[in-house]
Amino acid sequence: MKVLLDTDLASAFAKVERLELLVRLFAGIDLGIAFEVYKELLVPLEHDYHFPEAVFAVCETIYPHPEDMVTVQRRLVDMKALGRGELETITICQARGWFYAAIDQKALTYARSLGVTTFTLRVILRLLWMRHILSQEEVRTLIQALWEKNKLVIVDLEEIFHA
Repeated sequence: MKVLLDTDLASAFAKVERLELLVRLFAGIDLGIAFEVYKELLVPLEHDYHFPEAVFAVCETIYPHPEDMVTVQRRLVDMKALGRGELETITICQARGWFYAAIDQKALTYARSLGVTTFTLRVILRLLWMRHILSQEEVRTLIQALWEKNKLVIVDLEEIFHA
């Protein structure tokens, strides 16, 4: 069993140097990125940004099977709102029964429509708090860091902390 991370989620946690939180949260489940996500993360490296190295250190790169590539190609035509990395990741998760973790709501909605179990950023933040990996204040600090480095806005923040 694996959790495949989308580019935005992996990048966001890498930029704030907190990828270890995902490793702890999903302890016992391997983290991975699809090959297309790997290729997307190579671009910042070409511009001397080093955060992708942290992603590569904790995530296995997963290559699609040939039949997955056929599905991805078809979906690229049908789902123009999503990129190749998202579609490849979702396709692999669907084919192998793995989990998908992402920020993009369109990608998450599409994955759910295909029966893929998803983890949103809000769910991840809530689980970090509920599993006592972070205190409420530490989650708030993480959210602030995600805003400062990635401009990620968490709507209805207080809902994360409702029991």
